[in-house]
Amino acid sequence: MTSRSQLPGTGGIDAPDKAREALETALRNDPAYTTARENLGDIYVRLAIQAYERAGTSTPELQRKLQLARQMLVRTPRGS
Repeated sequence: MTSRSQLPGTGGIDAPDKAREALETALRNDPAYTTARENLGDIYVRLAIQAYERAGTSTPELQRKLQLARQMLVRTPRGS
């Protein structure tokens, strides 16, 4: 089973990769675009989670990294 999601009509390009490309383009056009920078960070975390999941959880270090990466995606209310 794979956790990779693909966008329809993209010839198999993964959604995180397509989003990363779009956000990098947005940042080239406007380096101060804070929301794009935050979203790009989230994409990198999601890609890290995918990599850790594929590597397995055979060691405590991999388990710890996967847990920390997943915690990074937990949303907290703004202003908290």
